[in-house]
Amino acid sequence: MKLDARLKAVAKFVAQIRGEASTWTHIDIGTDHGHLLKVLFEQSTITKALAVEKNEFPLQRTQKALRAFDAQCYLGDGFAPLEPNAGDSASICGLGASTILQIVQAYPDRLPKRLIFQANKHSEKLRQWGYEQGYHLIDECMVDGFWNYAILLFEQKQGHDPAYASDSFSLKTQFKYGPYLLNRRDALLLQTIESELEHFRGMKAGNMAIVKQISELEQLLNKF
Repeated sequence: MKLDARLKAVAKFVAQIRGEASTWTHIDIGTDHGHLLKVLFEQSTITKALAVEKNEFPLQRTQKALRAFDAQCYLGDGFAPLEPNAGDSASICGLGASTILQIVQAYPDRLPKRLIFQANKHSEKLRQWGYEQGYHLIDECMVDGFWNYAILLFEQKQGHDPAYASDSFSLKTQFKYGPYLLNRRDALLLQTIESELEHFRGMKAGNMAIVKQISELEQLLNKF
């Protein structure tokens, strides 16, 4: 079973957070075809899976893909079918950031301590949510696809999130582009910022908001 770059990155993060734990239950929300969970089983990264899908046909595909493994499949929306403390980690991939926020805000008591998000756009909303809700950003990466996708790894912890300790970038900039990606001078992030700058430069001249945006992006690129 082959995964695309997005889901490969998610699978690596699941392996990273499991560490040396003897057992591991992973929840996949909006599992679609169940391929991520199947690969996690095949790689012995997880010992049990909980798959949630709100549509009947994709759920049937998931049930077929996972029939040889210790997996429970649920028809439902987000964490609604699950109990608190049902899993060690959860992933939500391929949705908009606003939709992911709706899912995690609907049942905050049912979220596991470790979360992996891959939003199609506006990952800054998820970083800010984690910052405000006590989910520290443990790691992140960016992968190439239809556009450049950010994959975010969170863990529930006490205290201030040290990921945002940089003095080189404002908190707003770190939310938007990712503190780890900025500090690593990530190549795909650089490509993303350059693309944004090109977009704004092509817009109507004289708009002060656009001028300000161009200036901010140019200053950011200078730090790369």
